[in-house]
Amino acid sequence: MSEMDEAVFHVRFSQPSELSQDQLQRGIVVIKKFIEKLSSDKEDLWASVGIDLRRPNKKEIVRNNLDSAHWQITMYYKYCKPSQLGKVVPHIKWVIENNRANKHVKLDTNPLYTLGVALMKSEKGSEQETREEARKVFDYAFSNMAPEDAGLRSAMWGRAYYSRLLHDLGDTKEAKKQERMLAQMYERNKIQITPSDFAQVVTDEGANPNDNPILKAIQNFGHGIIELPGTGLGANVKNGMIVQGEDGKPGLMVMNFDRPQWRMPVGMQKIISNCNNCGSDNPKNKCSRCGLYKYCSRDRQTKHWKEQREFCNADASIKEEGEKRQKEEKEKQKKETAEKPPSEERK
Repeated sequence: MSEMDEAVFHVRFSQPSELSQDQLQRGIVVIKKFIEKLSSDKEDLWASVGIDLRRPNKKEIVRNNLDSAHWQITMYYKYCKPSQLGKVVPHIKWVIENNRANKHVKLDTNPLYTLGVALMKSEKGSEQETREEARKVFDYAFSNMAPEDAGLRSAMWGRAYYSRLLHDLGDTKEAKKQERMLAQMYERNKIQITPSDFAQVVTDEGANPNDNPILKAIQNFGHGIIELPGTGLGANVKNGMIVQGEDGKPGLMVMNFDRPQWRMPVGMQKIISNCNNCGSDNPKNKCSRCGLYKYCSRDRQTKHWKEQREFCNADASIKEEGEKRQKEEKEKQKKETAEKPPSEERK
């Protein structure tokens, strides 16, 4: 692969989260050279990385490529282990300033969150001036823009660092407020993010999730949640259940009365089921009405009945309907088999 091809791959086409550590380190070297050449006034250097000098808008093309390169190298540093986000402050500031200068482009929250975290992790991150700068960045991001502008995980990630920064600055009241908001975000999005993913997103690298005040603020965190391995998705058992699909494989039926029902087939993946009341593993009892809610004891089932009963009848109806369809399908297949002539059966 030529130097130009390698630069184009790392800047435009690679997914940093999917690269090995060696590839990330190599990519950082390549992207740095790419940025250095495009930051020069020498057009022959622009041409060496694939810029067509005949284009009338070549300067705009250079600027767009620089924007991509500065953002990409930020992500490369982010996914290094351990993360090296403290090194990206100049790169991410370039992206934000270019964003602001480009008036027809909406200012993105993701670079702002990333800048706040990068300032905290920089060499001067422990200095009061740097911390105050990081707070201003977070304040602006969270007061002027909707979290969904950056995606759910990015918004949670940024807010988690914001709460830690506020604790460091002694603003415990505001830090607790951010922790409550994170807990609310998690509660509203249990289907979109599993407990294990959420814990990873809101816990600083190398820290123990069990010591995370954000997770402690969520009552019974992770209890009653089914995680679907390999999907990054989970379902609140209160609003979801395991069903048998028409293909005979297990699936997840999510009961959400604000949206249509949907089923996610999970094939041969193992489905983890816990007690719907306390979250303990391998519950022995299940509801005799719907057969879907599981409990580790009769006492636990009684305690959970208030929450379960509004869904139990609906779940039981769906279960009965499914069983009825399965029975009809079996009878239909049995009838079709009986009607086939012997010669056809042998084929």
